[in-house]
Amino acid sequence: ITSKQAKDIYLHVKKLQPDCLVNSRIGAGLGDYGVMGDNQIPPGVLNGVWECPATMNHSWGFHCADTTWKSAGHMITQLIDLSSKNINYLLNIGPKADGSIPSESVQRLKELGKWIERNGEAVYHTGPSPWFQEMDGFRITAGGKFLYLTLLDTHTEFVTLFNLKNEVINITDIQNYLSIPYEYKHLSDPDVSVLRIDIPKELKNKTFPVIKIHIKGSPEVDNRPCQMSSGNILLQVGMAKVITQEEQLQISGIDGIV
Repeated sequence: ITSKQAKDIYLHVKKLQPDCLVNSRIGAGLGDYGVMGDNQIPPGVLNGVWECPATMNHSWGFHCADTTWKSAGHMITQLIDLSSKNINYLLNIGPKADGSIPSESVQRLKELGKWIERNGEAVYHTGPSPWFQEMDGFRITAGGKFLYLTLLDTHTEFVTLFNLKNEVINITDIQNYLSIPYEYKHLSDPDVSVLRIDIPKELKNKTFPVIKIHIKGSPEVDNRPCQMSSGNILLQVGMAKVITQEEQLQISGIDGIV
């Protein structure tokens, strides 16, 4: 549709129901919040209000021939990943013609619910990670004076967080049953703080275990590029300058092309 048509629809909806939210797929740069592509997850934290529509198999409605169901573990990973990046997880469920929910969906939703029952504190009433980059093997959400670190790879022996400005009070599992060993230090050359958390063997038997980091004050991070536990360094696009032979640079992204 044209920009004029999109604007006309948007204004008509707001006239009929001022509190109705219109998403960005109306086009023309309009919308009250942004929507990712279907099943699309970005590599880092997004500013603003975002949502990701996702499917349980490959179909948006019920499809009798589509038996490629995603696992509950895949959906839990998506929930953790999106929560850490400031994106709402809009999980689609396609009912059958009689209105019933496919048993495969029910089974996976129950498994997802069990994980949330134990670890929902890390998802609900939290904000995204204070670090802009996607972490290797784990994700982080923040809520009040706590950071929640969810392990995606339970083979991880330790994780390292750089440039956290807050003093660490203690670190436990999310149920506060287990005291987790850590070391926090500040280096002068280079000027960087380092928080190393050793992963206890008791957590490695759990499904996506959550570590609760109690800090002093609201989380503050010096968001400079830094090495992650894997040794990788991730740069934001805005920090980079790429010069081609034609001395032109084109970057395609969520906010368009620059």
